[in-house]
Amino acid sequence: MRKQNYLPFLRKVTVGFLLFFLRLMRHKILNKLLLAVALGGSICASAKDINQDQWRKVIQLSGVPSVSGMDAPSVYVFFDPNCPATAKLFRANANGKSFADAPAVWIPVYYMATDSLGKAVSILREGKFSAIRTNFTLYDTQKKSGATAPIVADVGDKQKIDKAKQIWIGLTNTPATPMIVYKDKLGAGHVHLGYNPPEELERIISEAPNSHIREYQ
Repeated sequence: MRKQNYLPFLRKVTVGFLLFFLRLMRHKILNKLLLAVALGGSICASAKDINQDQWRKVIQLSGVPSVSGMDAPSVYVFFDPNCPATAKLFRANANGKSFADAPAVWIPVYYMATDSLGKAVSILREGKFSAIRTNFTLYDTQKKSGATAPIVADVGDKQKIDKAKQIWIGLTNTPATPMIVYKDKLGAGHVHLGYNPPEELERIISEAPNSHIREYQ
């Protein structure tokens, strides 16, 4: 009797499974981003802990410091330049001062609009906090649009921001902006989503081990 060759069948099954798995993973990531868009305009607050490996990945990302002289920043803010919730965080009070004045590193990502990437690249390339301040001070609430003029991203720019976006997506089950990643006074890492409540923002800033700003210590 002639032996049947099952290899072609097994190859088809394997390829089919791999394609299904890739589609499933892409669908999960897309769902995360769609949920982030839905939350972006109205997110209030949620929090979770992160481990040291996640913290190390965050501090290696490209961002813009809000003040100079931070040897080891302990507060990082992921933001989309077009995010209305981040615009509210920018104006939120912490210890009687604007959160924007708090010592932090602001890391741009993109997901809310087609020009978010171009605006993120412009802010990151300029590298000055004044660019972020202008973006959210002149934020158009009706159009849900930051004031930064978008520019074309080159390969290097996009790689930096895509890396930040990948880390941002992986930090929580529901990635959204603003996302505040910080260390408390005991050195433990946490994630806070949203611009409320004010007392939580005050605690985050006041406990920041490396704030170097007297008003927040």
